[in-house]
Amino acid sequence: IHQGPIDRTALTSRPPQQVIQEASCILRILGIEAISDNEGGPFVLKCTRRKASKRKEEIGRLQPIYGEACIDNGEEIRFLVEICRFKNLPGLFIVNVKRLKGNVWAYKFLYHKLID
Repeated sequence: IHQGPIDRTALTSRPPQQVIQEASCILRILGIEAISDNEGGPFVLKCTRRKASKRKEEIGRLQPIYGEACIDNGEEIRFLVEICRFKNLPGLFIVNVKRLKGNVWAYKFLYHKLID
């Protein structure tokens, strides 16, 4: 059940399974590692954007997306993506994204890439 502020762009009436699959796909495209958090429930993803490195990464692996250098220093960002329901609004869900580690501005950049 969602508690806290509501971002209207993160609201959806689609089934949570469909939304979490789409979020997982978008995160993969952005080069962000997303794994299911079985402890948090079926609609929770633990996400990690790797720290930027100067050397070339493995071939075949998508490179993570980074924001402009003035707001994103390329450090590791960790966050949770969770599909939550509302107590008195059946059929309405929200994509709740919570920062766990990393620069706030870099997190905000990733948040908008995911939600938009």
